[in-house]
Amino acid sequence: PLATPDNPSTPGGTPPPPPAAPSGTVLYNTYCSSCHGVGAASTKRGRTAAQITNAIGSVPTMMGLGGQLNATQIQAIATYLGSI
Repeated sequence: PLATPDNPSTPGGTPPPPPAAPSGTVLYNTYCSSCHGVGAASTKRGRTAAQITNAIGSVPTMMGLGGQLNATQIQAIATYLGSI
């Protein structure tokens, strides 16, 4: 059967892959760069996922991100920060 809005499976019954998650670069630029700087100018270069999670839970101006970023996204941001 062909894929339809009611049955998104591809021929053969395999569902389509989920959309790709935004990269750490995109996430950082969206949620972090306005306060912490863009790219190599970031004041948070090298931060770990644990440090970012701690900051989201304890820094008043960052607490709003708690409901917006999940652990996978935070890890992506940390990976990006470790690469610049």
